[in-house]
Amino acid sequence: MKNIIILGRGDSLKKLTEFSEDIDTVILVNEFWDVPYCPKSYYKDNLVHNFLKDKKIILICSICCDLSKIDLFLNKYNVIAKYKTQFSKKIRIGTNNICKLLPDEIIEPYIYLEKNFGYTGSMGCAILYARIILKINNIFILGLDFYEKDYYLTNNYNYQCEINKSELIKKDWIKLFGYYKNTNFNIYTLANFRCELLNVNIL
Repeated sequence: MKNIIILGRGDSLKKLTEFSEDIDTVILVNEFWDVPYCPKSYYKDNLVHNFLKDKKIILICSICCDLSKIDLFLNKYNVIAKYKTQFSKKIRIGTNNICKLLPDEIIEPYIYLEKNFGYTGSMGCAILYARIILKINNIFILGLDFYEKDYYLTNNYNYQCEINKSELIKKDWIKLFGYYKNTNFNIYTLANFRCELLNVNIL
């Protein structure tokens, strides 16, 4: 595996219509399944479903994710791994019956991420997983709009706090991209996002 795509839930998921790379594995960040605060589930959207239906899927879920209705999603797609942003030692100790804990190889990089790029959140974790566990250095990202744009589908979650921090979030992402300068990042976004780093391609 040379390339991977990471999907967040921002409005730039619309750009899946433009995506033509031959990639067989996708990392999904947070809830693409049925949850009470999303009237239409992401996997029930034709664009998202058609993209996922023939892919191997890895889930990276924040500790706040609602997993109560995930079974329909798991039965429908080829989900090869499921993780919550928790670890077996040192930080965020916890267990659950659906998702595994993140591999311990990510602990030290995650501590560094939390300290220096804290606003990158669960998608930052997905990047660590892609780089450290999967050894991938060419990453495509869609659905990352830095809260400057809305979610792709209606979401009843109040994210005004994140909207107010949009510029800080962008700065943390630029710092993260610069820190991993040997990784190529291809960002499909609808946000007003500029990055002059040579390893970042904004599409």
